[in-house]
Amino acid sequence: MRSAKMGGGFSEILNSAEIRKIHDTSMRILSEIGVKINHDEILDLLSDAGALINKETKVARVPRAPGDGKHQKKREEARALRSRSLEEC
Repeated sequence: MRSAKMGGGFSEILNSAEIRKIHDTSMRILSEIGVKINHDEILDLLSDAGALINKETKVARVPRAPGDGKHQKKREEARALRSRSLEEC
């Protein structure tokens, strides 16, 4: 790892293998465990984009394989809606 001066202190910078490991682990968690989302419209958008949704527990599991592009618009809408929801908090 390399160190870089940031904001008066030192912060470790991850190399590409470490970033890949974090990404792969995050995707495994999203696909196997999922994430609880208490917003029905976002759950619907995620479902339209290919996520597996449990409506009772409000848990969305995201498949590991990337989409073929046909749900790109729905994914963009879900991101925009999530951003707006976070801004309201």
